[in-house]
Amino acid sequence: MTTLEFRFAFVLLSPLLGLLFLPLKRRNRILFFFLIGLIPTVNTILLLRQGLLSDSIRFGMLSFSMDRFSFLFATLLNVCWFVTIIYASDFVRYHFQEKAKQFYGLMSLAVSLITGAGTSDNLFTLYFFYLVSIPAIFPLVTLRDGKESKEAGRWYICSTLGPALLIALPILVYVGQWFVPFQHLSIRQVTESDSIASLILAGLILGFSKNCVAPFWGWLPKTSIAPAPVSGLIHSVGAVHMGTIAILKIIVNLYGYNYMSQLSLRFEHTGWLIYLCGGTSLYTAICAYRSEDLKKRFSYSTVGQLSYVITAGLVGTPGSLLGAALHIATHSVAKMNLFFFAGTFNSVYGTVKAAEVAKIVPHVRWLAIPVAVSGLSITGFPFLAGYYSKDLMLLEEVAHHQYAAAAFLVVGSVLNFFYIFPVLRAACRRTDGSNFTVKTIPLGIRLALIINTLLVIGLSVFTAQITRILN
Repeated sequence: MTTLEFRFAFVLLSPLLGLLFLPLKRRNRILFFFLIGLIPTVNTILLLRQGLLSDSIRFGMLSFSMDRFSFLFATLLNVCWFVTIIYASDFVRYHFQEKAKQFYGLMSLAVSLITGAGTSDNLFTLYFFYLVSIPAIFPLVTLRDGKESKEAGRWYICSTLGPALLIALPILVYVGQWFVPFQHLSIRQVTESDSIASLILAGLILGFSKNCVAPFWGWLPKTSIAPAPVSGLIHSVGAVHMGTIAILKIIVNLYGYNYMSQLSLRFEHTGWLIYLCGGTSLYTAICAYRSEDLKKRFSYSTVGQLSYVITAGLVGTPGSLLGAALHIATHSVAKMNLFFFAGTFNSVYGTVKAAEVAKIVPHVRWLAIPVAVSGLSITGFPFLAGYYSKDLMLLEEVAHHQYAAAAFLVVGSVLNFFYIFPVLRAACRRTDGSNFTVKTIPLGIRLALIINTLLVIGLSVFTAQITRILN
């Protein structure tokens, strides 16, 4: 095994070391968290030192790459996993303390499988890890064991495993070329028909349904019942963007920029998919505005952001794909912070209702800072991280006459602001003079919120450098 293969194998399999460390949790809590936190730290260092690679990394039938999408996804996942470990160290004290070992074990397994899917370099590897990750994540969704959790689990399985088996698999069988590296794929080797090529892409977008394009978006708000660390890492970074990364890789490699742009300019080919994604984003933005449950509100918002990424991919230009990749990073970190914010109120104050949180925020104003930075970034507020990714997608959409896509992005971003604004407005209010008891927020939760907020600011400051790496 070469040095490169060993490094990648470590990044892929090292999360499973967390399973070996589980017995330490009761014996030596500090050592357990040190070791489990060391895994994503080492992985991030290895990824940054290695950088982008053009060659495939093969292990038998499994093939991986470190192209710009894989590099972005793997690095982002490990950074966010590290922050999640810090957050969860105190979060689990308020929830499922008796299931803490099970929780960390399931998270470690999920991270390993998600890494495999996100760094895949052929259709077999992509589909294998994508499919296996679905049942692996299921116990995390149902961790609370209540009626609502079980219903969310059923929604999750039906909305992800069903399309993967009934839509994606038959199409992949038709396409063939399962073991051909992505960079050597071409849809022209499958069909010369624009209509068939368009149907194949539509089927794959719907089949890899973790990207939450209608009609398979409902599972994400349903699974907001899952614990905040699961919503933050798995449902804001890992699982959902595993679906978008899969589609972006297919667009770039199987279709190519020029052909994708041509197909999307015609409504009867793939142009209608832009309206499907746009409709999904607007409808879920309205649902988010109407929802009183903050976790559901943020879940609805995630669906819309995923649709923007897929839409940018469909536009099919190098600039729009760059904007899509950048938005995966800017959205993931900011949305994870919002889920952690909601989980903090759920843990410490026992509520995620927007009206009740608005009454508490004036007493703990510093908690409005993560919402302000992360929420405004997601809306595309000028000079925050999300502004740059959305601006790049918007400019490409207008420049290539995809005005409907641009309109969906602008209107959706305005709606995003309206469901973030109430929390920001509450932070500016005076306290009502009541005998409110300010509760102590544990150190791990505070650190995670601070680190996440700094990450959003860092992405805002160093966007140009990140863009050069991904370009």
